[in-house]
Amino acid sequence: MLDCLRTTYINSSLDDLVEDYAPAKDGNNVKKYRKFLHDETGVTDNKKVKDFTPSEFDKLWRAIEKIEGYEEGIIIEVFPVTQVHKNKNGICDYNIKNIGWVSKAECLKLAKQGKLDLVVCSHLGNEYLRTREKSTVNDSLNNLVIKDKKKEG
Repeated sequence: MLDCLRTTYINSSLDDLVEDYAPAKDGNNVKKYRKFLHDETGVTDNKKVKDFTPSEFDKLWRAIEKIEGYEEGIIIEVFPVTQVHKNKNGICDYNIKNIGWVSKAECLKLAKQGKLDLVVCSHLGNEYLRTREKSTVNDSLNNLVIKDKKKEG
């Protein structure tokens, strides 16, 4: 939350922040959310987050945690696929950053564990992997094909 406020919302006013962070289309009561943040921080104007005093900034993130509910989460590192190798049946091996080359079966297992930004799909009982739509981690797997994984891995 703190990183997000210091980067994404640094140039936003409270009203702008709420509009982007908790929009009505997501089922939020924007008017109530704005009032809550203004009341909790004491900021009543269109002051940008970057101009908040340390006290106002502290009150802001604590107020957001209060209204959103705070629960400590688990951070899972998601590794990108950097290269793939194909045989006559399709993609058979995946080169995963910080892991190295793994078989399709192992890659399916890692994807099911949420360790890769890939989607497990199935067609006629055969499982395969696709990149997640709008993935910021992986390009299309077909764009990562190499001819000889021994030379290029």
